[in-house]
Amino acid sequence: MAQASDAKRVPLEAKSPFDLRVDLGNDVPETDVRTALAQGDMGFLHSFTTGSAVDGPGIRVVGWTTGCMWRCQYCHNPDTWTMRNGIPVSVAQALEELGKYRHGLKIMSSDADLDTIDLVLLGIKTWGRERHRALTGRDPEPTLEFARRLAKRGQPLWVRFVLVPGLTDDAADIAQIATFAASLGNVQRVEVLPFHQMGRFKWETLGIRYALESTEPPSPAAVAAACGIFRAQGLRAD
Repeated sequence: MAQASDAKRVPLEAKSPFDLRVDLGNDVPETDVRTALAQGDMGFLHSFTTGSAVDGPGIRVVGWTTGCMWRCQYCHNPDTWTMRNGIPVSVAQALEELGKYRHGLKIMSSDADLDTIDLVLLGIKTWGRERHRALTGRDPEPTLEFARRLAKRGQPLWVRFVLVPGLTDDAADIAQIATFAASLGNVQRVEVLPFHQMGRFKWETLGIRYALESTEPPSPAAVAAACGIFRAQGLRAD
């Protein structure tokens, strides 16, 4: 597909996951997009970032895809919500790019694929269907079911939880997440991630109402308290 090859003119590597990238796929006809996605030979990437030390242990390359169906109120990459804000990239080109870092591109569609993965980082946003839908626009059950599936396999798992004052800091809700995580038996670590405002400018630039513009990051004491709730269930939390 000629349009996909044109994506090479746009650098795939970003300086930071906070780079604002928009309208990079506007030149690709809608019919080509639908055909390519249906056939599985092209997708849309926001960017690759290298040297990441905050998305799991060690140093890695991270591929940021577009077309996210979640609408987290604290999202720091809302430009990834729209497919056309990404760079149209063929699977072959994505593999070529990742090959520079000796990584492979895999899709978690079966247990056979999971066999090749030694650690899964899973975000649990909040507890309860209504609170979860209000926060993310999505139901929590698919995430929880995937966690249970990983637990049955004994797959090593890190849980990631973003602490947002006034939004996800209810102690009772955190306690329910902690109880669930502890029940799985395969959670090696819980990362309590303090909310920040680093992606606020994207919401403003894209003209999207940002409900958390006056929300401050949680205090060190609040982060410590959340970690304490997880630790009370016997989990490693930091």
